[in-house]
Amino acid sequence: MSTNNESFLSGSNLVSFDEGVTTGLRQDIMDCLLYAQLKAEREYPDGHQWRSKLGAYTSAIHDAGASYSSGIADYTMMIHRLADLHRLPFGLVGSTVELRELFDSSLEALLASEHAQAFFGSWFSSGRSESFQVVPCVAHGKDDATIMLCGLQMTTMAFRPAPWFWQVVGGEMRVHCAVTEFRFSRRMFDPERERIHNALARETVQKIIHL
Repeated sequence: MSTNNESFLSGSNLVSFDEGVTTGLRQDIMDCLLYAQLKAEREYPDGHQWRSKLGAYTSAIHDAGASYSSGIADYTMMIHRLADLHRLPFGLVGSTVELRELFDSSLEALLASEHAQAFFGSWFSSGRSESFQVVPCVAHGKDDATIMLCGLQMTTMAFRPAPWFWQVVGGEMRVHCAVTEFRFSRRMFDPERERIHNALARETVQKIIHL
């Protein structure tokens, strides 16, 4: 796995690019994803409406010019620590080796991040649910990429304290995973670019952290 891959934490979204994603393509993808995130949050501000919110997120990505390359796949599993997310079935998380490797390295970056530790550190009380998205992006030439949107909802079922948030001793979490893949093209995005830029310009808060 190349060390030139880049990951960005934007709200509850971890977006990662392989080294083949050009600067212009990366910026268009980030604008598309940020627009979709903000649109979904406006439609579904209630954190308990995770599945509906994720559906709004995927629809907004499609409306911004990305085409579906695979339908939504759902999977539920029980884990005892966040590192167990690497056990998600290969066929679910990524249609290619490159996407799966980028997904795995994105999780490693997330677990190592102090920002993520602060984000996750308040999760673990029994019955609490939180969600986030892991979004690896793999290039196909200079103007095209595959975007995999992996939505994860995690609900704590049992809890005993541990020194670090990813070492939940005796704890158990139910993870609901939903995955959709898109083919993103700068050519397809071009007719929507001005509209999306105008929408983003109206938003005053854009918190993106480069991991």
